[in-house]
Amino acid sequence: MSKQGLKHLSVIFLLMIGIVFHGYSQDIVEGVALALRKGDSKTLVTYFSQSVDIGLPDKDQEYRKAQGGVVMDEFFRQHPPDKFIVEQDGTTDTMTKFFIGKYVTGDLEYQVLVILKKEEDKYLIHKIKFEKKEQ
Repeated sequence: MSKQGLKHLSVIFLLMIGIVFHGYSQDIVEGVALALRKGDSKTLVTYFSQSVDIGLPDKDQEYRKAQGGVVMDEFFRQHPPDKFIVEQDGTTDTMTKFFIGKYVTGDLEYQVLVILKKEEDKYLIHKIKFEKKEQ
């Protein structure tokens, strides 16, 4: 194969990797959003890093992965979701992604911030914060 052919093949390969990783990071956002929409702490914890900072209106604390799942399970039981909508998402650098959404439960509405950091080859939740919006 010629040098020109190798260059084209390399460019195509790099573009394909970029598309796969972009799709993967979108899948993460969609997966986390679906878990929030369903109030599914068991699925949500699969996206947690080994330690996760969980911010709730009455406490903001760092937890180990399993304990974070228990905290979220309790939150979902006390505040079952009526809906969750992703309002904005983006990246801050090559290793960090975020999204902001609206979590509605009964008469309450929370703004939710989720920060995902890349660990090895995948993004995991490092911070999830629920902030009550005044009506």
